[in-house]
Amino acid sequence: MKIIKSILFVLLMPWLAISPVQAEDIEKAVYHVDFADADRYSATLTSINNMLNEYENALSDYDVTIVFVGKGARFVTDAPQAGQDARLKERRTELKGRLQALNSTRNVKLAVCNNTLTGFGLSKDQLYEGVEIVPSGVVFLAQLQKAGAAYIKIQ
Repeated sequence: MKIIKSILFVLLMPWLAISPVQAEDIEKAVYHVDFADADRYSATLTSINNMLNEYENALSDYDVTIVFVGKGARFVTDAPQAGQDARLKERRTELKGRLQALNSTRNVKLAVCNNTLTGFGLSKDQLYEGVEIVPSGVVFLAQLQKAGAAYIKIQ
């Protein structure tokens, strides 16, 4: 019986040594939003949703972040000083709902550049729930890429 247990242990040892999720097994992506176009932003949200569907169907773990810089800040606040146009006013409720669903139910991280906020005269309390402020959006993008995140910008 001891021999059988030893053989089973040796055969199963490779599987016992594997952790359930290793850092390199996590799919990482960062989306860069620095534009004002509401339709382009909608396409970005659709792209993220499609990506997450694919990851979830494959039972893959993921770490997806959206970084808002410059004119892109208008998509994380209702404050008029971030800039508005007719198309954004028309679609704001829909776009806000889609973003909040990605954040709250699918764990997509949201980050906005503090330099941008300062430039627009915006404060943290004017941002949507779940939006993190980072000192510099472009530096944060570079850090995420260095950590292995794929850089994506919808054109």
